[in-house]
Amino acid sequence: MVCGNEVMWIEVLALNAQGRFAEALEKMAPAFVQGDPGAVPWKLRGQALYGLGRWAEAVGAFAKVLQWLPEDCESYEHLAKTLLAMERHDQALLTVDRGLMLDHGNQALLSLRFVLLWRVGNRDAALRLAHQHLQDHPGDGSMWQERGTMLLEQGADQEALFDLDRACRLLPNHSRARGNRATALWRLGRYREALDDLNRAVALDPTNASAQHHRALLWLFLGDFALGFPAYEWRWSDPAHLAQRPALSIPFWQGEVMMGATLLVFPEQGYGDTIQFIRFLPLARRRVAKVIVWCSGPLAPLLRHAPGVDLLCDGEHTVPPCDVCVSVMSLPGLLKPAWEEGVLGAWGYLPEFAWANRFRTAAADFRVGLVWRGRPTHRNDHNRSLRLTWFEPFLDREWIAWTCLQGDGGGEVAGDVRWLERMACPDLTDFAATARVVQTLDLVITVDTAVAHLAGALGCPVWVLLPFVPDWRWAAAGETTVWYQSMRLFRQPALGDWESVRNQVLMALDANR
Repeated sequence: MVCGNEVMWIEVLALNAQGRFAEALEKMAPAFVQGDPGAVPWKLRGQALYGLGRWAEAVGAFAKVLQWLPEDCESYEHLAKTLLAMERHDQALLTVDRGLMLDHGNQALLSLRFVLLWRVGNRDAALRLAHQHLQDHPGDGSMWQERGTMLLEQGADQEALFDLDRACRLLPNHSRARGNRATALWRLGRYREALDDLNRAVALDPTNASAQHHRALLWLFLGDFALGFPAYEWRWSDPAHLAQRPALSIPFWQGEVMMGATLLVFPEQGYGDTIQFIRFLPLARRRVAKVIVWCSGPLAPLLRHAPGVDLLCDGEHTVPPCDVCVSVMSLPGLLKPAWEEGVLGAWGYLPEFAWANRFRTAAADFRVGLVWRGRPTHRNDHNRSLRLTWFEPFLDREWIAWTCLQGDGGGEVAGDVRWLERMACPDLTDFAATARVVQTLDLVITVDTAVAHLAGALGCPVWVLLPFVPDWRWAAAGETTVWYQSMRLFRQPALGDWESVRNQVLMALDANR
């Protein structure tokens, strides 16, 4: 007959397996009040704490298990995974090596060792380990999955897809492998297959926040805003995105009418994202008494008098009194269907800086602003950015007067005598200063960076040069975008084919002479 205590631990095991970690922790709590219940309860407690992200406590729990069972390789694995989550990579690697001393062929520990070698920067050793292991154990789906994931990080998408194909065949119910395979497919331009994989990943594990988040982005990329924007809130549960959320104790606004309330709106992600989504502030303002934008740095002078803003607060100072808060990028998901009314395709929604098309005589120069690279820390910057030298054929158009809109590009211009003679380099101290320069131009040509959004928000004609697989907001095809009526998109027809883009832009410039 099973005693009551054993029944409880079986129930805890089931709750952990279902991802119901808080309930599992609550159920087993009395056993730990009574004393040290033994190795298995400590392991179950550690698993629940890990699932809740309480990693420091989980480390203590798994250490307790190893006091009871010093040869339990599974607990070395759990402890190493927890240390990895805490980014204590060196300690995690030592833990894995201790486990491998007991079982040198343990596949789970070898997969972890590969990941940790990669994380500490010893990538050659990691790849040698994976190559040898997969030669000896080609049926180890976990190692295929881990190597494919790391190859994705390197941007080796075709090689990653090969590994992740193997992983999904060997681990057909592995949600993470399926989600990572979707990422490889997406980057290779196979969008519908990627969506199928993300649907499968979510069906296998609805709590897989990374798959849920990426599915939302892919829906947005494919133009399904009705599904994409509400699902985009999954980003707050995605471990890769959590650092973007400020530590605020204020309740998050859900889009409801609160006519006596003050709403604090905070920026999220890059400058361009904020410029793109501030268009929704007037709609939010209809539902609350006051809107405060919490912002600092080069965006603040641009946003201070934007429509829908009652007060701009320097984000480096104390949070002002308010009732609810929201990320600017959550607004479209909360404001639907109102946001669809005249917001998409907006023309010049920053009226203080709005571009005015002035008359140009045939003798006048055609004034073009240029941006050739984005922020180097952006995860996709290697695909979207160019060098100033890439634009040298444009100098053959003597009728163009060039202006540098690259915030830190003066040094590059000064180092190239041809550009130095032809390009003005104004002092761009912030986005308001840049906006005033844009007001004087006939056209902006830019890669996918914040100035593209700025020019679009001002209503200035802007041409954006896009890689084969662009960011979600530019969709999969087409020369126009729902986001900005004054914008034209020039896309790579194949991966890495910037030459075709340059030819298209030169032809378009000649047509505008």
